Amino acid sequence: MYYPRQGDWTELEFLWLDRERKVFAELNEGFLELLPVPPLTHQRLMKMLLKTLEAYFDSRGAEVLFAPLPLRLWPGTLREPDLLVVRPEDFRTSKDYPDFAQLVVEVVSSSSQDRKRDFETKVANYQQAGIPEYWIIDPEKKKVHVLSLETGSQYTTMIYSVGNSAVSAKYPELSLDVTLLFDVLND
Repeated sequence: MYYPRQGDWTELEFLWLDRERKVFAELNEGFLELLPVPPLTHQRLMKMLLKTLEAYFDSRGAEVLFAPLPLRLWPGTLREPDLLVVRPEDFRTSKDYPDFAQLVVEVVSSSSQDRKRDFETKVANYQQAGIPEYWIIDPEKKKVHVLSLETGSQYTTMIYSVGNSAVSAKYPELSLDVTLLFDVLND
């Protein structure tokens, strides 16, 4: 099969990519990034996060979706957050893929490359796209980072550890017991 050179991938070519592959992919400024399939611990964390977010957002006109689902940040950049909260108006150019999200969540994998992507590259991407809130779940350090766009276009960060509840900056009634979240790793 023909694949474009790195830097020349289009959104259409990205979306046609075989979705049965054994890796996940994201498109970042025309560069294809291949990501490993997450381990079981990642799935357990996602399950709890999904339940928590659905319990909060289902009655508030928003839907919680999960990867693999491309989120179009701008032309040539599609990310696949682990979880994303969207409203009907967030599907601006396509009925199948959102162009915006109210909240995105990434569960960090352990490699230094994955950590850099989630803590640096994606922070810059989501911030530039104006995503109001970005949660980074760090199983290695058992911390939850809640990044929110305040005045201006820079994220502010609150970090929550075991023994605390992570609280959304944009949705103050939304909280996550960090101890219970990371307890799923002991199953």
